[in-house]
Amino acid sequence: MLGYETHELLQLSPFKIAVPGDAHLLEESYTAKQDRETTTYEVRLQHRNGRFIHAFVTSVPRIQNNQVIGSISVITDLTERNKAEQKLLHSEQKHKQLFVSAQRQTQELALLARLNASLARELDLSIIYVTVVDALADTFGYDLVSLYTRQGDKLILQHQRGFTNVHPSLSINFGVIGRVIRTGESAFVTDTQLDNDYISLLQDDVNHSELCVPLFYESNIVGAINIESAHVNAFSEEDLHLLTMLSEHVSIAIERAYLHNKVIYNEKRFRALVEHNPATITLVDKLGNFQPINTITPSFHNQNQKNLFDPDSIHPNDIEKVKTTFQSLLKSPGSSQNIIYRILTENGGIQWVEKTFTNLLNEPAVQAVVINSRDITERKQAEEALQQAQKLESLGILAGGIAHDFNNLLVAMMGQISLAQLKGKKDSMAQPHLQKAYTATERASALTRQLLAYSGKGQFQIESIDLNQLITDNLHLFSVGLPKTIQLSSDLHEPLPPVRVDIGQMQQVIMNLIINGKEAIGNESGIVNITTGVSHITPSISQSWPAFGIAPPAGDYVMLTVTDNGTGMDEETLSKIGDPFFTTKFTGRGLGLAAVQGIVRGHNGGLTVHSTPNHGSRFDLLFPIDTASMMPTNEKIIKEKSAAYMAEPIPIRQSNDDKMALVKGMILVVDDEAPVRDTLNDILSSESLEVLTAVNSQDGIQQLQQQQNRIKLIILDLSMPGLSIKEAITQFRQITPNIPLMISSGYSESEANQQLGDLDVAGFLQKPYNVKKLITIVNKQLAENREKTDENTFIYKQEIS
Repeated sequence: MLGYETHELLQLSPFKIAVPGDAHLLEESYTAKQDRETTTYEVRLQHRNGRFIHAFVTSVPRIQNNQVIGSISVITDLTERNKAEQKLLHSEQKHKQLFVSAQRQTQELALLARLNASLARELDLSIIYVTVVDALADTFGYDLVSLYTRQGDKLILQHQRGFTNVHPSLSINFGVIGRVIRTGESAFVTDTQLDNDYISLLQDDVNHSELCVPLFYESNIVGAINIESAHVNAFSEEDLHLLTMLSEHVSIAIERAYLHNKVIYNEKRFRALVEHNPATITLVDKLGNFQPINTITPSFHNQNQKNLFDPDSIHPNDIEKVKTTFQSLLKSPGSSQNIIYRILTENGGIQWVEKTFTNLLNEPAVQAVVINSRDITERKQAEEALQQAQKLESLGILAGGIAHDFNNLLVAMMGQISLAQLKGKKDSMAQPHLQKAYTATERASALTRQLLAYSGKGQFQIESIDLNQLITDNLHLFSVGLPKTIQLSSDLHEPLPPVRVDIGQMQQVIMNLIINGKEAIGNESGIVNITTGVSHITPSISQSWPAFGIAPPAGDYVMLTVTDNGTGMDEETLSKIGDPFFTTKFTGRGLGLAAVQGIVRGHNGGLTVHSTPNHGSRFDLLFPIDTASMMPTNEKIIKEKSAAYMAEPIPIRQSNDDKMALVKGMILVVDDEAPVRDTLNDILSSESLEVLTAVNSQDGIQQLQQQQNRIKLIILDLSMPGLSIKEAITQFRQITPNIPLMISSGYSESEANQQLGDLDVAGFLQKPYNVKKLITIVNKQLAENREKTDENTFIYKQEIS
């Protein structure tokens, strides 16, 4: 009730939650507790959010061993009761006022019949003022009558009878009328010569008697009726009584006119607000039929739609949701429910709308369900784009991290296999097995390069190719992973325009979709089919693209379709297939289809998925036609690229005759991965190079300080705990500014350059290493460093001589 948790309330002093002005009630209750008396009282308590709560407290002392140890208090919230009492009192007062007014009107009816008849239907204030003044002059025979209204500090004459050269406006601070307006009390002046406030309204004459009564609107004085006479004692108490009764009726007429003007003003204001509101307001009956009054605001829904549930106007997947929401609303009069769904436009497009249904069927003035609708298509698209960007970012971070860590492992595997090849005999039976192992590591390396590409930390090699040729050249490769129960077929459209794509990534896309189809078919017999074709996407088609996909810009595309007759997917699964790590397979990693989406988006293409449970799936991928180049990469190049994607060229075992003459010198290897350090140590040591290793940048700095005269080359890992790469290089340079420093990383060179900025390094070593290439680069750096050292030594000796 007070907004506190139980444990929070127990820690508070009762005096802290009482309004300061009511704290004495708690003190009295505490005194009564000591007297072992039950106390009841009303007190104002303070809610946690600062508002006051009127409460009724019953406090009973707790007694143990004849000692008062506390009290038990029951607190009842009286806020609503007090509100009800105030409302009842207000209602009673209002009805009492109405009763007195009705009684008075009955008494005055005969006398004021003509005036009431004139004022009963009149809502124009100017006519009311004229009617009142004329009635007093004509019916009751008064010679000098005027009616003034208040506007700020001025009294403005609205109408008069009998006066000549009358003042059109007066100050509220002067005259009998001003006094009546200021005080709200009637003035009965029998002789104006005895009243210091009197001001003659006539500029040429002075009257001797005056009656003035105020006019009210909502307890505010808005004007006054004034009667004057040239004679002393011209008016009696009856005149004052009559004028007072008349003023009450006039006040009522004025109030009614004010209310009418207020209603007119509010109606115009409301209509202006509604008509300029971007939302659409419609009314429907309990069956969902639109009412004729649904033209309150311009509508963006189908103008031919007669019923809210028209299947031609609502997306098929959303009809049941709309019906369920509407039926639930009908059960709760006065309630509102929000719903977001898709509607079908007249031009065949799709719009997202957010609607608020309000059940006002029991409201006599409405008797309908009011629907407030807003077009949120752009907001929805922005939200989906943001969500997709976040998904891709998550996938990129993960893929980059996996590729980096996996490349570190591949350094050890490829390096040690290469060393085993080099140290083993040429005719050893182990050589073929080592070669196969090296081939496997090369393929793993190719996969990590693709992971880096997905993460945005790799570089695509975009070329114009014939997609049919790529598929034909790799069909045998695609079918390798399929069981004999699954048939891989193709139906390729000829001729097919060229597309600009990364060959390796296209192979990865097709392979991932084939694997997805294989897993969907499972142990049953089935077919995975690859087809190609050409598709033209119009702006309307792009705008109405299915939710589970990537909408392409309008244009001409080559379409790649992969279908299977597997288990299919329901709508919930479809909405998640692009999420990183989402998979329905026990052994799956949930990256395949996410990667497909990333590649399609990276090629500015489109993707849509059609699938229903037990009816298979169809993936349609669109890639922009390369209109600038109608000469795609030739067949030989595509085959070479395909082979390069699946496996880098296998290194030939290096014979002793092939060994190059190496420059001697100590090499400092700084890497936080022990397998990488060990492999580099083994490779370089096999070439009679002295190697010093460090587990991180701080360790490397210490090693360099101790051995700076012997170290001739530093190989530094890009990503390690502790110092950043820039901080590490800066400290290395402070010790030995001239020693060549090479960066090694499982990330790509472009990623390394982004982190390095303008720092000067000798070169970049991409993990995993090719042994022969590694030795060549190291030897080159040592040789260049020796030449620089010899040149500096020669110059130094010349200077000394």
